[in-house]
Amino acid sequence: MEKFIHQDIYFIWQDQRLILGNSSFQRVIDWSQGMPKTLSMECCGEIIAVENPGFDFRVAGFPAPGHPTVRCDYQVQNITFDLLNSPDGDGAVFTVETFEKERELALKLSYIVYPQLPVMAVESEICSAVIPLLYWHERQRGKDYSGNGRTNGQWTITDTLQLNKFRAVRSVEFLMRTDYYDEPVLEHSVKKDADVYGNILIAENSDKMQFFFLQEAPPSIERRGNEPGDFLIDGALICSLGSGIMPDDIMPQRLLRTNRTVCGISGNGDAADLIKKYMRCRQASASEVYGSITVNPWGCGRFPQLVNEEFLKAEVTAAGKLHADTYQIDDGYQHGGLADLIIHNRKVDREYWMTRKDLLPEGFQPLIELAKAHDLKLSLWFAPSMNQAYCDWSESCDILLEHWRNNNFESFKLDGVIFNSYTAEENFGKLLKNLHDRSNGAITVNLDVTNGTRGGLWKFAEYGLIFLENRYCCHSWPKHPYHPGNTLDNVWNLAKYCRIQNLQIEIPDPDNINLECYRERSLALPTDYDFAYWAMVPLFASPLLWLSPSLLSEERAGVLRRIMDLQKKYRSYWRDSIIKPIGSRPDGKSVCGLYADSGYLLVFREKAAAASAVLDLPEFKSAEVLYVTSGEAALNKAGEISMSEPGSAALLRLS
Repeated sequence: MEKFIHQDIYFIWQDQRLILGNSSFQRVIDWSQGMPKTLSMECCGEIIAVENPGFDFRVAGFPAPGHPTVRCDYQVQNITFDLLNSPDGDGAVFTVETFEKERELALKLSYIVYPQLPVMAVESEICSAVIPLLYWHERQRGKDYSGNGRTNGQWTITDTLQLNKFRAVRSVEFLMRTDYYDEPVLEHSVKKDADVYGNILIAENSDKMQFFFLQEAPPSIERRGNEPGDFLIDGALICSLGSGIMPDDIMPQRLLRTNRTVCGISGNGDAADLIKKYMRCRQASASEVYGSITVNPWGCGRFPQLVNEEFLKAEVTAAGKLHADTYQIDDGYQHGGLADLIIHNRKVDREYWMTRKDLLPEGFQPLIELAKAHDLKLSLWFAPSMNQAYCDWSESCDILLEHWRNNNFESFKLDGVIFNSYTAEENFGKLLKNLHDRSNGAITVNLDVTNGTRGGLWKFAEYGLIFLENRYCCHSWPKHPYHPGNTLDNVWNLAKYCRIQNLQIEIPDPDNINLECYRERSLALPTDYDFAYWAMVPLFASPLLWLSPSLLSEERAGVLRRIMDLQKKYRSYWRDSIIKPIGSRPDGKSVCGLYADSGYLLVFREKAAAASAVLDLPEFKSAEVLYVTSGEAALNKAGEISMSEPGSAALLRLS
């Protein structure tokens, strides 16, 4: 017997059997046939899963052990134990290496556990001497469908559990490509014989315990391949797809890594809360920048026409006066432009990224000195070579590391991303990992998920912040112009399942509005709400000042500075908190908001809402109003919030 322990985490290997868990759960996996087969999973004194009828893991086009007609011989070769490395959090990993000699198929399955949480994850590596044996695929199905498609399995399955007295009830799909979509969270009821889509699947038992699967993968509509949904459900047997590996990705001697699949059990029936606690562990390294205030002037609508040294000096000075943390220089400082890449398909080289001397004759040095004087950090926009599948990731990494070393840039907005192949996604991951590792974690990124085929909210999120959406009020062409009600609705819905602290949420300039855009579409004007209300919407997230600060009026700048000071004063109290939505969904007539389990409450009274509402809050003794945008606010011990002014927002502290 071999036993490995870290805090309350344990891995026991005995007689080809793996017992893993911590003080909250235990899973037993049989490896005697050279492939994993779960025997049981327990939590809270309950049997969550029983013995699988088959194996937990499967590679498309390869037979499982014990097949009656196809030769295969899987043998465990090695086991290892290690602690997790940054950017992951404090936890441990146990890896089992197995080998199938007929096809020279090498597999590594890594089981990841964090302290105290009833959650575990699995990541796998695949390397084969042969390609999958598949004569058919889903599109070719018909009456003659047969052969190796069924023998070897068409899809790679990352994890499987035979649940005990649980029933799958819903999946949660996340729609990014936010330039096109304005409904980021879709909850689907699980229906018999219907494909199941989403990054999250939730099952319940009669005691209202909840089990979940989470796929750290791109959004459903941004994945490659023709899998029948993201999960396979056969009664109580739940299989997680979402590996990120298609059969044609598997080539001789090519090493492939699956997306991470996570499962967990919530004894109190709140799987969403547990997912957020897991992500808090998972994203521990990047959490230092959660809640940071970034100015990005692209939101003014004409940044490329304005950019030069004098303009950027004025911008840095103005951003400092707003008490922002970071000023981000967007597309326009360099010889090439985003259109060259995403429209004209230009091959990008180092010259493309050289700073334009006609605009910045002394480079970034004058801006660096000015930013330092205003206690401000500088950040830079960058678009890696999506049309080369990021095969030049190493050169891109060197360029960004030079900016970090020479110009003190600690964050980069990565834009124009397209994952149209496994190679592209793999190389992009190498770029992120090397930036993190070679800077010893000093570099973080802002991952733009507004367009393209990208990682969404879950893939690579451990490396920094998510640039969620482009919501302009100055242009006529956007499908979804800015309105604080829409932004509040998106934040409120995302807070059900995500840690919104890592989401960059926009605040544009209310004096830079294209009125015709709103009038022609009969849309409500965002200025129906005070600017202070706009600024309160991202208070619990990472505020994105989506404007040119040097063009702000003194009045607007004063409002923004006041609320950013409020955010900076208290953000450390909710940065690591679990935040959930409260009240009814924003719809123009709702009293709603967000509650952080550290005791902070952010509440909004929409324009057509009643003056009071009862909120579902934990028991508290007192409520202190820290700030209200207009009028008065009060909260009694019954959880009834009263706000005297329609279209107002308030921050309270409960104790």
